[in-house]
Amino acid sequence: MSTTSPVVEEQPPATALEVATTPQFASSDVYHPAFSSPNADVVLLSVDSVRFRVPSELLSRSSAWFRTMLSLPQGPGMDRTEAIPVDEPSDVLADVLSIVNGSDLPALDQVDRLETLLAVADKYEMSMVTAVVRMALSSRLLDVSPIRLYGIACRMSWKREAMEASSRTLTTSLFSPAAQVELAALEPSHRDKLLDLHRRRREEL
Repeated sequence: MSTTSPVVEEQPPATALEVATTPQFASSDVYHPAFSSPNADVVLLSVDSVRFRVPSELLSRSSAWFRTMLSLPQGPGMDRTEAIPVDEPSDVLADVLSIVNGSDLPALDQVDRLETLLAVADKYEMSMVTAVVRMALSSRLLDVSPIRLYGIACRMSWKREAMEASSRTLTTSLFSPAAQVELAALEPSHRDKLLDLHRRRREEL
């Protein structure tokens, strides 16, 4: 009677996130490798189920929203060690926390990501993140349409950036399909100001 050896399936190598899972927690708890220190006293849970251990002092110092939340008295039965769910995915949350932590700056060369970070910074009242994104958007190295940049600057009440971006739009045809889409995305009052600028410039010429 012959016997066959059992088939052993090769397991894929562990990812960085899986390696960072600390043994004292359930195996289903996945921690971000850059934010997994057991010394941190607050755990944030991203929308895609990745946990971030963050010092409460860092959150309170960098975010008015978290400062208010963490200062609220803990009711009976409430446990500070329980994860706080947030609406952001892990990659966005990692970028935001890296900026306020000062450990490493994320890539800031994509306008879509910059707008996302700006929205998160506005939501959690993180002035440092806002300032970093503002500098990135002002860089001449960033490949971004001046119309789109003008809209962002207007929404954020950045007067200097709005004026510079509006001046740069003067070399752009507002009748191109791409420009029409971007103009439609502007708030009406901001769009009217930009169209008026182009009208006045044509009259001067």
